Amino acid sequence: MNQLLALLDELDNLDLSRHPVNEIQQILDQIDFSEMVQFEMPIDTIIYRARPNEPKSFSMKSELSYKPQKYNTTYQRCSTPKNTMFYGSPVSPTSGLPASEDIYPVLTGLFESSITYRKNKLISEEKITIGRWKTTQPIKLICIYLPSSIKLYPNYFNHNEVCNIIRSKTPSDKTLVINEFFGQKFYHSNIRHDYDYMISAKLSEHLINLGFEGVLYPSTKIQGENLNVCLTENCVNNKLKLIQAAESIIMKYGYQNDIVHQSFAKIIDDTIPFNFNELKNKSELDQVWSDLQEMDQFS
Repeated sequence: MNQLLALLDELDNLDLSRHPVNEIQQILDQIDFSEMVQFEMPIDTIIYRARPNEPKSFSMKSELSYKPQKYNTTYQRCSTPKNTMFYGSPVSPTSGLPASEDIYPVLTGLFESSITYRKNKLISEEKITIGRWKTTQPIKLICIYLPSSIKLYPNYFNHNEVCNIIRSKTPSDKTLVINEFFGQKFYHSNIRHDYDYMISAKLSEHLINLGFEGVLYPSTKIQGENLNVCLTENCVNNKLKLIQAAESIIMKYGYQNDIVHQSFAKIIDDTIPFNFNELKNKSELDQVWSDLQEMDQFS
């Protein structure tokens, strides 16, 4: 245990502005991750991923998927400049709700991706596209979590299968220490430079090199109440299918929010372009704005 604590302390005290990539890797190589919680995401799991819109509508799966490697030049929570990753929020198969009614993963995607919520705008109107993906094969994942939070919050993660796996095990003290340390790195929200993501990104890369296809970790934006998943480019290309997409407007006035769905695409073949169809019962934006402003006066 003393050796592990010394390694984590060394890792925690690195000056990340120096980009000490080799030093991080050398420390990770000395840590035993074999007792970490593993989870096989089953076939037909739904994953939501949101993307802020460009001037024109998206029409290809690639536009709603991972960032192309040629544009992947910085560190992100699970991505290094050498390895792009797909980010999304999975639906728990036993959440008790149909996938279409389980709002936590959709909200997680919106909070993680939209400029409105990422920059905490007070007043905003933003167009965003939400992709609905389905797994076509099982996916081998490793889970990073905060042991301190799993004890405090019964509904931590909002994902029954993962919570049951975690609670069914009696992890060693070393495993608890590893999860708490790296869980804090994934949960880290005070990001000023891309290198602030370096430890979580390098750990993800390390775990992928150990044979996993992705990492499950707590969403920072909604205080760990739901999971995010990052998946490799190869996994997405071979084990995910885009089945639906929706164009929506995020409307925020003060502390009042609404999401107005504008158009919808049902995708049969995700290898060809798709088109959006305008929803017949979509709300009038002027009326939504009026309602939000009225509600904000009483909040």
